[in-house]
Amino acid sequence: MANGVFISGTSGSGKTNLAFHFAEKLMQQDINVFVLDPSQAWENSSIPTILRVPQPTQPMRIGWKAEPIVFDISLLYVKDQRRFTEQFCQAVFTAAVNGFNPKTFIWFEDAQIYVPNHALISNKNQETLRLITTGRNYNIRFGLITQFPSMVDKTCVKMCKQRYFG
Repeated sequence: MANGVFISGTSGSGKTNLAFHFAEKLMQQDINVFVLDPSQAWENSSIPTILRVPQPTQPMRIGWKAEPIVFDISLLYVKDQRRFTEQFCQAVFTAAVNGFNPKTFIWFEDAQIYVPNHALISNKNQETLRLITTGRNYNIRFGLITQFPSMVDKTCVKMCKQRYFG
């Protein structure tokens, strides 16, 4: 919880399994773990609640309990995955700023979706970037998991002082 985590490696190298172990240790310390999972990779994790997010037919509303949850966003189109993630990050950050700030760790599976190259210089993904860059002030930390490190914004990788490559 001192800083962010960046895990990168080829397909099948154990990136998500390593993150499972991190999540387990964090939950043992009563840290709230959330996962944004576009690939159903977290279905076999020890996180007890998996919430499958359906394709929106109306404006999305984000709500959650203060318990570890995997948000399975695999049914969403990429633009809707990004929109869900933006709204989720905004909701978590706003709750923390308003005093609801249990220690929180958020895993971004397939990080290149949420913080693509040059994301900091565009107006896209601003809520996700705000959470990554200033969430530490509100007990919010994050982990980025990707097969494609060159596709992830370099500033976000720099924010991760712990890096694992497989």
